Amino acid sequence: MTNEQALTLLQDMLQVDSRGQNEAQVIDIIQPLLEDYDFTCQRVNYGPGRDQLLAVYDSGQAGPIFGIEGHTDVVPVGDEDWQFPPFAGQVHDGKIYGRGACDMKGGLAAAIAAVIRLRQSGYPKQGKIQFIITADEETGLKGAGQLVKAGLVPEIDVLVCAEPTNMQLAIAHKGVNSLSIESIGVSAHSARAHQGINANHKLLDYLEAARKAYHPEDYHDEQLGPSSMQINVLSGGKQINVVPDFAEAIIDMRTVPSQDHDVMLKIFTDLADQIMAADDQANIKVKRLLDLYPLATPADHIFVQAFKEVVDQVRNQDSELTAMDGSTDCAEFMKVLDKTAVVIFGPGDSAHQTDEFISLTDYYQCIEIFEQVYLNWIQKLTN
Repeated sequence: MTNEQALTLLQDMLQVDSRGQNEAQVIDIIQPLLEDYDFTCQRVNYGPGRDQLLAVYDSGQAGPIFGIEGHTDVVPVGDEDWQFPPFAGQVHDGKIYGRGACDMKGGLAAAIAAVIRLRQSGYPKQGKIQFIITADEETGLKGAGQLVKAGLVPEIDVLVCAEPTNMQLAIAHKGVNSLSIESIGVSAHSARAHQGINANHKLLDYLEAARKAYHPEDYHDEQLGPSSMQINVLSGGKQINVVPDFAEAIIDMRTVPSQDHDVMLKIFTDLADQIMAADDQANIKVKRLLDLYPLATPADHIFVQAFKEVVDQVRNQDSELTAMDGSTDCAEFMKVLDKTAVVIFGPGDSAHQTDEFISLTDYYQCIEIFEQVYLNWIQKLTN
């Protein structure tokens, strides 16, 4: 696949308005292209017009499995005026513009182009190449979550997540374990407060105890730093003279690999039971809102080293290994691929911005890097 053909592929993908919809139209572009190179494709319906794609090329010979992951949905365009239409895939001054150019149709198209080049060169000669292409990533990794729950995530040895990193090597991101804490009280006129149960007061009692029971600073990772717990949302009460009968807190916990999310949840549910046992007026409910796993690939892993060597050579730099601030679909996939080495790498740093873009130089280099990473990794495995 030439650079010109790869550019056309990306433009075709950008011209699909997949703002929480129409991901199937992007798959309509990708699937026949992969099938032309002998990939076996399985569509997984996520909703009306919202397909996901599992595509595998099996060499027929035993060997390692190289995975590539990306999503096809994009965020809204916002209210600001765009200089370049958000769904035109317009090229100007060495850049390609459009919603999703950076996050993350650019990285996904680069990976597809790289794999087609590998197939045109007769690879893989052993093992498999596996694509996992998801829908509805932007609202909580829900497409990936569907694949995990359905048991459809295939076995993979190494995984490239083509999210935008501005061409930097990311090998880690924190997990998210978010909880809703609800306090149920009894309303009353505040002049007769003794007739009610103040849900705010009971919630504050719980939160004070929670901060004493759970110590996020005890958990630390070399790449990710410390875990954290923040009470980011507090709501309760509707009127100054009414004892509130409901209050809620949202606790956002960012986690590192040494933490077990289920153990963490039990700390908070056990605490609610203890408080209600000691105070018969307390009625506390704990429920999980988000359960996204952390990711940390060892810096000395053979795949990381193969990746770094290629990036350094193609871009003439000494790459640092970094961690991402946010989460990726891999936060779901790590629930079943906990032994898989993951590198996050892709072009651009304008995700979710007006006039989102990537440079064509980065796009073409990304194609070359993905192709050469596979070859370098295979060579290291056979040496």
